[in-house]
Amino acid sequence: LDGGLSKLIQAAEEVSKMQKELAEKTVVVQAKSAECEEMLSKISASTEDAVAKQEVAKTKEDELAVLTDKIAIQKAEAEEGLASAMPALQEAAEALQNLKKEDITEIRSFAKPNQLVMWVCECVCIFKKWDDVSWKGAKAMMSDTGFLGSLVNFNKDSLTA
Repeated sequence: LDGGLSKLIQAAEEVSKMQKELAEKTVVVQAKSAECEEMLSKISASTEDAVAKQEVAKTKEDELAVLTDKIAIQKAEAEEGLASAMPALQEAAEALQNLKKEDITEIRSFAKPNQLVMWVCECVCIFKKWDDVSWKGAKAMMSDTGFLGSLVNFNKDSLTA
């Protein structure tokens, strides 16, 4: 009986010791659980933020795709327009090479030239950034001795819309 009683006392002491350890470890587990819940909360918030940013990025990507398509269409139209204008530009450059000082003098001598001639002269005033864009201003511009040379050497590539 003494052996059984000592076993019971020993078991009671071990249970008491284990209860203390359990209490200590329960505190540690609760602290770790709280840390895990906090980390899960942060991860959840970060995930939501990442999803929202991904949605914004997708929207921007879709908008950029639409703009890219529009730009491609506009580029094709511009290149088509340029291709159709190039022969006229070449023809005008060749005609300019055949222009003589006497031709300019003849045009300047007109009191009231044909409307098309006035429009061409006004366009030249605009291209050359002349202040007076009128027939009178065009005549003054053409009276410059270097006018013909300035037409031949005009940088047509610098023109913009």
